[in-house]
Amino acid sequence: MIKLVLISAVFALLLWLCGFGLFIARIHYTHAPEHPEKTDALIILTGGYNRIDKGLDLFAQGLADRLLISGVHKNVTLDNLLEQWGGTLPKKDPQAPKAPKEEVTLGYLAANTMGNAYESTQWIRKYSAQTVRIVTAHYHLPRTRLLFERAMPETAFFWYPVYPARENKDALRYTHLLWSEYNKFLWTWLDVHLPLSMPFVTIRTRQAP
Repeated sequence: MIKLVLISAVFALLLWLCGFGLFIARIHYTHAPEHPEKTDALIILTGGYNRIDKGLDLFAQGLADRLLISGVHKNVTLDNLLEQWGGTLPKKDPQAPKAPKEEVTLGYLAANTMGNAYESTQWIRKYSAQTVRIVTAHYHLPRTRLLFERAMPETAFFWYPVYPARENKDALRYTHLLWSEYNKFLWTWLDVHLPLSMPFVTIRTRQAP
């Protein structure tokens, strides 16, 4: 009996580690499109290197009519983000003195990925967006995809992974980050695919300013 338990434990461990290898391979072979097509809306999920700047770059290229930045800290304003980005929002009217900001929404509600999905769902339905591009970190994409496609199966999503700069990669910290995200992905997969009465993944929100 003990031998059987040990064999099962070793098999489960090997399966877990093999899954981690597949997870790494999957995210590293997922690339952003060279020529992304326009969508109704663009959503940036905050929380990682260069996500906001890359999403604003895409929006400035006219690749979406509306933009949601989900998971913004309560003390951050759009002007703060634009100043840090350093670019210019597109002007629909060439004669206008500056670009309108009403097409950009800052989402202050989300405090985790499930919160991002909840906040984004409300926003997408408010504006009846049919096609939506999601900008987030490459390692965050598999978990995000599970949650967003479950929440909005009627929406056509396009995924735009953002990779960290090579100089920002500390091997040990990066591996730990991927390991942590892999395990979060597994919990999310269980929550999405198993009919559990007590979900593994919960919505974390915070009070908007």
